[in-house]
Amino acid sequence: MIFNRAFFVLVLFALVSDITAQRGTSVFSFTQMSPSARLTGLGQHGTALMDEDPLLSRSNPASLSTEMTWNGGLQYGFLKPGIQLGQAYVANRSESTDLQWIAGASFVNYGDFITANPQGQQIGDFSARDLSFYFGVSKRVYERLYAGISVEYMQSELAEFSSSGMATHLGLLYSVEEKQFTVGMAWRNIGWQWSRFDVENEGLRSQLNLALSKRLAHLPMRFSLIYHNLNRWNLLYDSPVGEESQTIGQIAGSEEESAFGMWMDNFARHLAVNAEFFIGKKEQFRLRLGYDHQRRMELRLPNWGSLAGFSGGFGIVIKGIQFDYGFGSYHLAGGIHHLGLRFQFGNRQQVDIL
Repeated sequence: MIFNRAFFVLVLFALVSDITAQRGTSVFSFTQMSPSARLTGLGQHGTALMDEDPLLSRSNPASLSTEMTWNGGLQYGFLKPGIQLGQAYVANRSESTDLQWIAGASFVNYGDFITANPQGQQIGDFSARDLSFYFGVSKRVYERLYAGISVEYMQSELAEFSSSGMATHLGLLYSVEEKQFTVGMAWRNIGWQWSRFDVENEGLRSQLNLALSKRLAHLPMRFSLIYHNLNRWNLLYDSPVGEESQTIGQIAGSEEESAFGMWMDNFARHLAVNAEFFIGKKEQFRLRLGYDHQRRMELRLPNWGSLAGFSGGFGIVIKGIQFDYGFGSYHLAGGIHHLGLRFQFGNRQQVDIL
């Protein structure tokens, strides 16, 4: 009962914060990056997934499993040319409070950059990096309904400038276990900027996502359909190469696009799909695929073939230790490679901190 009331108060608080934060431009965009190798392979979307993986809660805070025991993990990813990101966490279930929790930290290091004067002479260098700390809890509030909330402190540094802020992530998940069907909704990045880089105040770009997931009865596969950015209908923008590309509904050879074509193109950019295949007698090997249409439309190049918007990966469990690899294609220059390691230690009866 206390959790339900606290969750309701925090939702109201987050609503007020989100309305305020939508003014100005967006800051702390690193929070939109994939937190784990598994989610990278699934196209970064896990809104309707719930199993033994605690990092699914980074996509939907309600996804922490009631079957969870003490476990931890490390994640490391890299992009060309030298961008690195990582994450470390611990998670467990508290029997005394009937809550699941996760605590962790993440970072992004963008490397070193050259400082030059207007004449192009190098006069030094500078670095850029992001850091965040988060803590989340979830609870089964009804027989099939789970609710979760996560708070995150964020800090960004760019040369001698720095900024910090706070974000709240909310989630609901409805699970029909006998049919292996789940529906999830997550509202991420609701927050504000505490300290500014400069004189201009920047808000966080919040994202409201809705998804459903179903594991097939006669095929070892679970698929998910995601509709993201419910709180932001228009995902179109003026592309510098737009005149060389053709969008949904545009007549070949015509520079004009019908209103219906623009509507369909914009609607499709809200959609993403992914699938996970379970292989082996004990399902110790998993193969993952994902597709995000918005990423595809924004990062592809006309007249050039690429896998922008597609992702894939795999996971394998060996003696209780799970290793994951994920790849997300962004453009012709490459994409993100993500490695993950998850392991269990102890049991829930040994330590109970909540």
